[in-house]
Amino acid sequence: MWYVCELVRNRPVDDALKQLQFTFRKGAEIMIEMLNEAKERAKKEFNIEYPSNTFIAEAFPIQSEIVYGYRRHAHDRFEKHRYRYTHVFVRLEEGEGPGHSGPEPPPSGWTKMADYYKYLRDRRIKYPL
Repeated sequence: MWYVCELVRNRPVDDALKQLQFTFRKGAEIMIEMLNEAKERAKKEFNIEYPSNTFIAEAFPIQSEIVYGYRRHAHDRFEKHRYRYTHVFVRLEEGEGPGHSGPEPPPSGWTKMADYYKYLRDRRIKYPL
């Protein structure tokens, strides 16, 4: 699910749905169903007039508690099974959204240098004489 969440983050909802139709993963089908449900919910519960004019501000998965089960086989042999569940959180916002998809691009060396110079210039001596 992490891959699918990274794919749709900061994209318009309709663009994300088109992109997910060509992604052949199980998580893509789940995300398509989830985004359609989120659009309907935005229209009904939050009174958003055009739910297609929203973008996906956040999308992230969190692994929930693992449930353990046992399966009995012949000759008193038991096998331990793990059932893993995942919670996926999606937040939609109205508007066009940022111009890029995915996480923020890393800062360049020039911006890092400017930030460092700003930090150096903003230093003050505490409790001067």
